[in-house]
Amino acid sequence: MSGPVIVSGVRARRDGHTPGPWSVVDRSHIRSASLGLVAVAQHGLETQANARLIASAPELLEALREAFNAFAHDADGPVWADSTIAKARAAIAKATGDAS
Repeated sequence: MSGPVIVSGVRARRDGHTPGPWSVVDRSHIRSASLGLVAVAQHGLETQANARLIASAPELLEALREAFNAFAHDADGPVWADSTIAKARAAIAKATGDAS
């Protein structure tokens, strides 16, 4: 079970969330490069993992949209562009903390 997330987004874009990219600072603070503090993850040993997952949300959303659009617009099945796969792989690595 994940701990509470205190969200304090200042401005939102079309999607209703603070624009990304977001990054983890001090193990638990999620910051937007342009707007500052977005959220604070709090839950003991899982704090850093929760923070990484939260910080990856904008990239995960973008990668998912691209994957969906690639699949939805090809009558013969999905066409996976290398750039879409690279974005998805990078977003997953950011969420899991895996640098590989």
